[in-house]
Amino acid sequence: MEEDKKKGLKKKAVKNKDVKVKSEEVENLDIAEEPIKASNEVKAETVEEKAEEPEKENNSKEDALNKKEIAEQNKILKNVLIGIFVFIGFFAIGFYFMNTTNHFQYEGITFNIIKEKEVTFFQTSFLGTYEDIAANYNIFIRTDPRKLGDIPFEGKFYPSEMMVLNSSENFNCDGDGVIAVANFQNIMNAFGTTIINDPNASCDEFGRYLYVNLQSGDKTEITSPGNKCFNINIKDCEVLKGTERFLLEAMKYHSN
Repeated sequence: MEEDKKKGLKKKAVKNKDVKVKSEEVENLDIAEEPIKASNEVKAETVEEKAEEPEKENNSKEDALNKKEIAEQNKILKNVLIGIFVFIGFFAIGFYFMNTTNHFQYEGITFNIIKEKEVTFFQTSFLGTYEDIAANYNIFIRTDPRKLGDIPFEGKFYPSEMMVLNSSENFNCDGDGVIAVANFQNIMNAFGTTIINDPNASCDEFGRYLYVNLQSGDKTEITSPGNKCFNINIKDCEVLKGTERFLLEAMKYHSN
């Protein structure tokens, strides 16, 4: 009986030993699983990081492309603005030269250049009175007033209500004489001066009227033998230049 009890106790000890071993093995398995889980977590994090890397690369590439596009657009905009400013500059310069070539000032008088077919006129305007009517009158001359200034003018022009215009000879000059006299009369009339022709008249020593005589000369110029008296000396049929030189002095007086 005692032997049977001893055997039973040994068997229980063995079973308990087996149970302890098994429990230790289970614990060892649990401990072994922890590194596996940790490695799996590391692998998952690595995969996520690797997945994020292409996204970052794509984002950086997109940012680079956007910056490049913005730079290109800014460059295009800059070129467009430069082109606009250059165009405006050329337009302003052209407008300036066009205006300066179409009109100019001489002795305080503004002249406009008007071309009619083969004839060039120099036009200006002023306030005048003709037959008691005050109005703006247009004057057209054919010689550049800047060149007329080179023709000598002796004496001082003073207006008068009456002028005697005589001529010592016939200045036809291919029609220039007719044009010169007609223009001379029209402009002086607009200045309020009545023109008459009197072969018997001469320079008035008291200056009661203007006396102008057209005559041939070795040089186109205007001389003054007395008060309000003038000789327009004409060389080589320069009758337009001679008469327009006198009119320029009248315009200068009335423009002040």
